[in-house]
Amino acid sequence: MASKHLGKVIIAPELLLEWLDYQGGTIRAVDFTDGLDIALIIEHEDMPIIGELECIPIVRPQYTRETAVIGNPKRVRDGSYRGKK
Repeated sequence: MASKHLGKVIIAPELLLEWLDYQGGTIRAVDFTDGLDIALIIEHEDMPIIGELECIPIVRPQYTRETAVIGNPKRVRDGSYRGKK
């Protein structure tokens, strides 16, 4: 087997939640999809309410980039899935 450049990146859950605009939430699980996308199970007040035996729905928030007054880029989550369509 040929040598490879590999390393394990560890990211604090709080930082991931901040990047995704779910501050104050909790990451309950991490999984991989068939295409090796990373799936996070997040508990947060903006997520849909589900019953105990219900399947966890896939949430696909839309993010846009805005420029703040001082010129720094800022990511904004639309929140359109928050109980409404």
